[in-house]
Amino acid sequence: MENQKKIDKLIIPRLQNMQPYVPIYPPDIMAEKFGVSENDIVKLDGNENMFGPSPKVAQALSEFKDYNIYPDPLQEKLRESIANYAGTTPDRVIAGAGSDEIIDLLIRLFIQPGDKICQPVPTFAMYSTFTELVGGETISVSMDENFEITEDSILSAINNGVKIVFLTSPNNPTGRLIDKDFVSKILQKDVLVIVDEAYYEFSGKTCIDLIDDYSNLVILRTFSKWAGLAGMRIGYGIMNPSLVSHLLIIKPPYNISVAAEIAVKASLDDLELLLERVEIIKNEREWMFDRLSEIPFMEPIPSDANFILTKIVNLESVELYNRLLSKGILVRYYENELLKNYLRISIGSREQNQKLLDFIKQ
Repeated sequence: MENQKKIDKLIIPRLQNMQPYVPIYPPDIMAEKFGVSENDIVKLDGNENMFGPSPKVAQALSEFKDYNIYPDPLQEKLRESIANYAGTTPDRVIAGAGSDEIIDLLIRLFIQPGDKICQPVPTFAMYSTFTELVGGETISVSMDENFEITEDSILSAINNGVKIVFLTSPNNPTGRLIDKDFVSKILQKDVLVIVDEAYYEFSGKTCIDLIDDYSNLVILRTFSKWAGLAGMRIGYGIMNPSLVSHLLIIKPPYNISVAAEIAVKASLDDLELLLERVEIIKNEREWMFDRLSEIPFMEPIPSDANFILTKIVNLESVELYNRLLSKGILVRYYENELLKNYLRISIGSREQNQKLLDFIKQ
C-alpha cells in the first residue's frame, strides 16, 4: 500500500481521478460475461459494418510475406491511395490508427493547459477526453430539443477564447447532419474547425470542397464503418499540407501497421462491392426506422449514418437496455443527462434487426 501511494504521487494530479471513456466490448467478452453463446449475441452497439471487410482483405493479408519489415513512416503509398479515393492530393492526407489518433495528434498540436475547445453535445466523447489529457478545457454547448446546433451558442463560445471547434456530421449519436453554410461561417473565425465525417459514406454529404478555401479546416474520416475495418484501426485526416507536415513530425513513426495498409489497398480495390453494401445498409436503416416508428414507446430520429438514435417514452431506457442485454442483444446506452431517455441502435442484418424488434414488441 505504501509503495502504491508513492507511485500515485508521481501521477499528474489532473489525471489521477480522470474518468475512462465508456467503451463497447467484442462479442466473445459479452457472451462470457452474460453466460450466453457467442453465436447468440446480436451486436448492435458499436456502429460496425454488419458485412465485415471485403473478401479481398483476407486474401491480400494471407499473401503478403514481409511482415518483418517496418511500414513506411511517411505513409507515401497509403496517402496516395486515400487521396485518390477522397478526391484530394496526397500532401493533404495523413493516416492514423483510427481517426481517434488524428484527433489526439491535432489536440496535442494546438492545445496547451488552459486552452479551450468547443463541441456541440451530445457528441463523440473522445474530443473532450483527449483535451482533458493535455490539460485543456472543453466548452460543451447543448443542442436544442431536436438535436440541432444553435449558431449563436457556438459563436459565443468562439468569442470566449476557443481554439478548436469540433463538428461531427453525421453526428454520433444523433445521426444528424451539420449545415455546410454554418461550417463556412465558423471557418471565417480565427479557430481550427474539425469536421468529423466518420459516417460520410452513409450520408454522401461532405465539407471537403471547402478545404482549398480554408487553411483552418480539417476533415476526418475512417475505414471502420463503411469498409468494415474497425478492428484494423485505420482512419485519416484531410487538411492543409502545412498541418500534415506538423502531424507527420509528432506522430509515432510507424503508427500504421503493414496489415492496416494492406487492408486499405485491398478495400479500395473492391470499391464497387463495398459501396453496394453501404446502399444495403442505408436501405435497411430506412426499413428499421419505419419498424421502430410503429412501436408505441419508441420515437426514432431520422439518421444519415449506420445507426438510429431513438427516444424511449413511458419506459426507462436503462430498463429496456438491461432486458435486451439479458437476451444477448447489445445496443448503446448512455449514462448522461442529455441521453438518459435514449438508446442508439446500430443497423445490423435483417435477421439481427428482426430479432431486436421481435423482443421489443413482446
